[in-house]
This record gives sequence, structure tokens and C-alpha cells, in this order.
Amino acid sequence: MTQGQHAGESLPQVFDRIVASMGGVQRLVDDAERTPEPPTGIVADFSAGGVTVTVEDGRVRAIEFDPTVRDLRAEDAGLDVQGAVNGALEAYERANLAQLERVNADFGAVMRQLGGLQADIHAAYRDDVARLRP
Repeated sequence: MTQGQHAGESLPQVFDRIVASMGGVQRLVDDAERTPEPPTGIVADFSAGGVTVTVEDGRVRAIEFDPTVRDLRAEDAGLDVQGAVNGALEAYERANLAQLERVNADFGAVMRQLGGLQADIHAAYRDDVARLRP
């Protein structure tokens, strides 16, 4: 549950909070015309094993291989590439969200609130199921 504030809530109680929070989402929609374009030029790098991946604006721009990668089995090299790509994309998403939060503080607040509500829904569902068990 969100910071332990809503422990033991039922699903209907969580849904009531979701409905109450929709005002913030509606303000974001109303303000969308005045919101600047999403940030561009965000670059993120990540290395795994002997592979470094660079992501720019959500797209893989470069993959560099350390000479030691040539000596790895294909499966191991593939895992290094996979890890580097996933790490670079995650780093890009964190940087992009940070930029969006700076551009529109309300967006960041709503995203954090929605993340907390999602956790609350899962916890309330588990609690409701547990209450229904004999």
C-alpha cells in the first residue's frame, strides 16, 4: 500500500480514491495544449560484460563491443547485449521521466500517484481475497 497509509482498504475504497484523483488527470488533459513538446536529445549509456549500448531519444544509436567479447560463446555474448540494451533503455526512461517532471511538475505528481494507486489496488485485491477465504 502507498506508504502504509491505506492498509486494509477494500477494492471499492481504493476505487473511490482513484475517482477522487481523476481531477488531477483532467487538469493535465486540459493543460496539454499549453505543455511543451516532450524533451529530446536525451542520451543514456549502459554497459554489461563487454558491450556498451547508447540510446538516444528512445532508440538504440550505438552498440560497441569490447575486444574480449569475441572470445565469448554466442549465448554469453547475446546475454551481454540483452543486458546492455535493457539497461540503456531503463536509464533512458528514467532520464526522460525526470525531464518530463521538470517540464511539467503536475505530470510527475500524477505519475507518482498513479503508481501508488496501482500498488494499492494489488494489495486491496489480495486483502479482499484473503477475507473471502474460509
